[in-house]
Amino acid sequence: MTHAGFFEGIGGFTLGAQRAGIETIYTCEIDEYRHNWLKYYLPHAIHERDINKAQGIRADIYTAGFPCQDTSRANPRGKGLQGERSGLFYPFMDIVCRNKPRYVILENSPMLIYRKELLHILREFTKCGYNAEWQVISKRAFAYPDERERLILIAYSKEIGRSDYSQIFCKTYYQIIRQQITERLELEKSRPKHLDSEKIWQKFITGTLQADTGLPQELVKNEIAGYGDAICPDVAQLAFELIKIFDKNNT
Repeated sequence: MTHAGFFEGIGGFTLGAQRAGIETIYTCEIDEYRHNWLKYYLPHAIHERDINKAQGIRADIYTAGFPCQDTSRANPRGKGLQGERSGLFYPFMDIVCRNKPRYVILENSPMLIYRKELLHILREFTKCGYNAEWQVISKRAFAYPDERERLILIAYSKEIGRSDYSQIFCKTYYQIIRQQITERLELEKSRPKHLDSEKIWQKFITGTLQADTGLPQELVKNEIAGYGDAICPDVAQLAFELIKIFDKNNT
């Protein structure tokens, strides 16, 4: 299977796809630092910048962590999908309807549910010929200390022969994959570490990291920001693995 990442940021979905054995062949990211990072990491992929001008590509799975500034809890007066940033969902859907990927994964704030914006999203997918399932997933499902709940919606073409009792967010498969990912994380934690992340963070916020690393402070800020707004790769991997199982069971 192949993956095309829109609003790809620093590549959280790309890393999740890689861990699931899925190749990323395309990205679309407007930020220059993140775009250049993706070009470096994925030299053989196609890279576009502006979602309003992007053509997309034929791929099995599209992902989109579209901007959440107008939908998040931090912005109670946000205009939702009518806002300038979160409204970029609509040009993304134009690309979906044009290229017809088999699956689409959306990642955004759970406030889409409470603001009833999810209804508009489901309507757009229905118009393009897709069914959809969704789940709110926290990083704590993988034993991370922070909550960071995110709405994960997976849409799939109505042409896929779904069986009567099959669903993407199957509880049994969900628990099996979550356990496998958690065990890998625990194994990684047990390996020797060469850097103290807490000390590095303290040096960053006090402005002394540049002196220790020799890196330009602007580069350090861009990298930290890139990590901060990226989807957790483990959550992304979970979504990809569930799609693989669903696709095998229904095709």
